[in-house]
Parts: sequence; structure tokens; C-alpha cells
Amino acid sequence: MSDKDDDDAFPKKLLDKVPGPVADAIPSMKEDELRERIVSCEASIVDFEKAHDDSAKIKVLKEELKDLVGGFRDAKKAEEATIKYCIYTLRKQGVVLAKK
Repeated sequence: MSDKDDDDAFPKKLLDKVPGPVADAIPSMKEDELRERIVSCEASIVDFEKAHDDSAKIKVLKEELKDLVGGFRDAKKAEEATIKYCIYTLRKQGVVLAKK
């Protein structure tokens, strides 16, 4: 294989995610079959996303995660604000913090 062929190769990382039989069939598909496959895949994605959005369990877990992460995020923001206020106060006192 030449370097040109390697550059044009479909990324293995993505190809590994395509189900084997589908990956084997795609190279021999005609344009209309490929277009039909694309539309079918897009329709499946829409259905998966709707099921995901409609899942009560996922909604509950998202809220729990939001509550858990919120406390950490708020604590971090408080510490960052404290640091900025300390730097502001030091500069107001005439302290030079960064060398240019």
C-alpha cells in the first residue's frame, strides 16, 4: 500500500464501531443503497435520542448528578472568587504580582 492509500483509509477507530456485517456490506453498496442506509441510521438516532429524553430514570439520574456536581462547582467558584478578591486587594495595596 502507498502512503496515499493510507491517507484515504477510513479511520480504524470509527470502522471498529460499525457492526461487522454492515461494515462488510457497505463497500459493495450502490449509491441509492448507501443513501437509504444513511437515512435509516439517522432515523434510528432520532428514535434513540427520543427514548433517551423520555426516560424517567435518566431524568432522575441527571437531576441527582446535577445536585452532586453543583455543590463541588459552587465550592470551586467560591474559592476562585476568593483568590481573585485576594489578588485585587494585594494590587490595591500596591503589590506587584506578575513580572513582565
